Amino acid sequence: MNIVYVSNEKYVPHLAASICSVCDNNRKETVLDFYVISTGITEDSLRKLAALCSSYGRNLTVSDLHDIKNRIQEKGSTFISKFDISILGRFFLSELLPEDIDKVLYLDCDTIVTSSLSGLYNSLPEDGKIIAAVMEPTIYKKTKQMLGMNPDDPYFNSGVLLIDLKLWRAAEVDEKLREYFDSISRESIFADQDAINGLLKGQIKSVSPKYNFFTNYRYFDRNTLVNTDSSYSEITKEEFESSCRNPAVIHYCGDERPWVHGNHNPFKKEYYKYLDMTEWKDTPEETGKEKYMFLYHIMNVSTKAFPAVRKTISDTYSKKLYKNENRSNNSKS
Repeated sequence: MNIVYVSNEKYVPHLAASICSVCDNNRKETVLDFYVISTGITEDSLRKLAALCSSYGRNLTVSDLHDIKNRIQEKGSTFISKFDISILGRFFLSELLPEDIDKVLYLDCDTIVTSSLSGLYNSLPEDGKIIAAVMEPTIYKKTKQMLGMNPDDPYFNSGVLLIDLKLWRAAEVDEKLREYFDSISRESIFADQDAINGLLKGQIKSVSPKYNFFTNYRYFDRNTLVNTDSSYSEITKEEFESSCRNPAVIHYCGDERPWVHGNHNPFKKEYYKYLDMTEWKDTPEETGKEKYMFLYHIMNVSTKAFPAVRKTISDTYSKKLYKNENRSNNSKS
């Protein structure tokens, strides 16, 4: 099993916790190799990460991509996003991963694995599809419009990607993603995720949300999601409920992150279980957002009872995001 991450120094504590969780819950795997694409991780941190992998009898290979900003902007792309540019490291997989690797599971650093990944890893995309991923439970209509997608086309979260590297390389996806991102970078909010969905439309296999489970699944019931986006109907009620009970990969996306002081993330203990097993166990929580975390939690727990209110909030936020994006682009023109 080949696992790849992209990280900068700031996200190293989360990366360490994620690696630890993978190792702890996949002990039966004969081969479990880790690959980290570094966009600025210090030598000291890399040494500690290697020691963590070694403590489980696993290997860590590091590829340097500290110049990612220059390599993206050399094509003229404008990176304006609420995310760090490190997320575009997925655009260099063919170049940075060994040529003899035919399949790889990409994980965001802010994921915790709670059970074996073999069920996902062995479900290689069929019918010529290049990757397998989990559908995003909520997505803005403006995003699909910007990407030229139909309203009912599935839109996938890029935090967990099972990639057929043979097909990825044969289709020259790395280069095409960079070119496609260049064409949408002045409008895109979700950067790499937008590029992957726009470029690989029809070439992504949908897998169970248990393999990329975030808190929205707890707050939105399945009927609400299906009524919002009919593509979600392919996830059965049984699969949806099973994923809520026993997620295999917890993804701490969104604002309710366990390392932010005052958060109410229901999966906070899983994160700290594994962080406490690493060299970064004493990392302090981020402070200064306590009031925001309280209000965010109230919005979350109110969603099931008042989904229309949550949708109104989301639509308002979407409009604000794109308005700010256009303002930023105009100032740079």
